Amino acid sequence: MSDLAKFDEAVLAAISKAPGRATYVLRNMMTWPNDHWKVGFWPALETSAVLRACRRLQKRGLIEESPTAYAVMKCWRPTHPRQESGHG
Repeated sequence: MSDLAKFDEAVLAAISKAPGRATYVLRNMMTWPNDHWKVGFWPALETSAVLRACRRLQKRGLIEESPTAYAVMKCWRPTHPRQESGHG
């Protein structure tokens, strides 16, 4: 798996753990020390990189924008609940 694919998976994990959050909040979750949110620790991450990942995930149909009262703030949520693997 490429670094870009790993990063996209981490962004998707953050959105799944906190649906409806703004792009900058997802970025903050991913830079939290000790991987508090269990989405991977990505130091020195910029909000624009998270936004690009969200656009890629949106294009693949995995996430969508959530409604917000702000004109320029983008919030994100999964399009479908994620299925956990390993259930038999």
